[in-house]
Amino acid sequence: MKSVRNLIIVEDTPTFLPVIISTNSNTICVTYDKQDTYTSMLDKINGPFTHVGLFSHSSLMSLRFLPSEPLVEYTNENEDFIKFFCSVHNKTGFSTLDLFGCHTGAASEFIERLRLNFNVRASDDTTGNTPIGDWDLEVGDVN
Repeated sequence: MKSVRNLIIVEDTPTFLPVIISTNSNTICVTYDKQDTYTSMLDKINGPFTHVGLFSHSSLMSLRFLPSEPLVEYTNENEDFIKFFCSVHNKTGFSTLDLFGCHTGAASEFIERLRLNFNVRASDDTTGNTPIGDWDLEVGDVN
């Protein structure tokens, strides 16, 4: 039996439906909605995984992850967000977190705080389908 190696975390909305339905046998997709919290999301995740990808809307200043939680602002400590992914790392053993969101890689101090715990790859420009964006993760030596 082939083991699943990838976990994708994505909001359960029509915007991200193509991501949800395009996963392959090597990938598990865990969705979140406006009711979910860091605790409820952690309960949904069971590993092991080698890679975790978070698909989220973001900007130059912040990342929108769980609607029930505060925005993840790149200038703040964001302890809850970091603790969540450290808990996912401890639970699943993943080695790389991919942040699929516009400009997440441009927040270098934020990325460096996450990198204290695991490898992080992110986009430093507009993320999405062409002609608006691309799916390259320019930060973290992935491309």
